[in-house]
Order: sequence, then structure tokens, then C-alpha cells
Amino acid sequence: MHQAFGAIASQFEQEAGKIMNVSAAAAPRVWCGRTVPAFANGRLTYAEMKRAHLGTGDRSVFIKIVQGR
Repeated sequence: MHQAFGAIASQFEQEAGKIMNVSAAAAPRVWCGRTVPAFANGRLTYAEMKRAHLGTGDRSVFIKIVQGR
């Protein structure tokens, strides 16, 4: 893995872990475990995910999902 990519991934894992109240090591697994079922059952839409990724608009639904609420 390229060093710069590893640093970005590590930073993402730390920030995501804080949002989800899990360790940085568990963040990728928990992220997928919460967002994929939310997409599958219609609780999370593509538009909501895109807003969260871009940092625009209301992200409350997305935050609740990744926090496991």
C-alpha cells in the first residue's frame, strides 16, 4: 500500500471510529455492517449517502445509521 494512501485510510478510520463510537481498527467493518443493510432495506438512500460524503445538507439520517441508532 502506498504510504500516502495508508495515512489517509488511517485518518478516515480514526475519524469514523469516533463518529461510530468504535475503535479505529473496527471502523471499516462496522461502517460496512451498518451502511450496507441500511441501503438494502431502504433506510439509507443514495442521495443521503452522497450528501454525507460531500458534507452538504442534512446528514442526520446518515449519522444515526453509522452510530447504530
